[in-house]
Amino acid sequence: MAYQRGTKQSYQLWADAVGDDSYAWDNLLPFFEKSLNFTPPDIGKRGVNATPHYDEATVAVPGDGPLPVTFSNYAQAFSTWVQQGLKELGIMPRDGFTSGELIGSSFPLVNVHHESGKRASSETAFLRPALGRDNLVVYVNTMATKVVFDGDKNAVAVEVDSAGFPYTLSANKEIVLSAGAFQSPQLLMVSGVGPAETLKQFDIPVVADRPGVGQNMWVSIYWSP
Repeated sequence: MAYQRGTKQSYQLWADAVGDDSYAWDNLLPFFEKSLNFTPPDIGKRGVNATPHYDEATVAVPGDGPLPVTFSNYAQAFSTWVQQGLKELGIMPRDGFTSGELIGSSFPLVNVHHESGKRASSETAFLRPALGRDNLVVYVNTMATKVVFDGDKNAVAVEVDSAGFPYTLSANKEIVLSAGAFQSPQLLMVSGVGPAETLKQFDIPVVADRPGVGQNMWVSIYWSP
């Protein structure tokens, strides 16, 4: 539900890795901005020590994008004390995490409808408005089980299962994998993309040895015991 963007350097790494500058920060930022519908915080409903700051140049842009972004009307006292502690460590507050820099502290933006307080998601903001389009087909109650690669290691199809009935969906152009932080690496690994040592343990043919896939999960200090 929290909304923030990655670092400029992260996007540049993507651009360099695939040789495509459209992934660079300056080229992605207009699309980030186009997707937003920003509402300023209601300061009167937040605590006196919980005034949020944000970078107007990168988030408070005119427009009526599909994704609502604002600040919650409630801030835990815990957050204020954490910010004070971080300042003592030399980690200073910054105007949000939407400008391509993440070192610092800030109250988070959230994907919530300002009027109703209801949470927004990729499904409510992007999928629902597009369901009536002729060029979109949605397979309900269907699980992707494997990405199929050709001899040149290009993703060309996806094996799926609908209520116990398996079949294959072939791609004419490209496949975009967007299955969340857990299911995306899981689907890549069962498809042969991941740490070769792990894949071999489960007799999965290795398409690409990518040691980082499925790794580096951290437990948040905010939610852990």
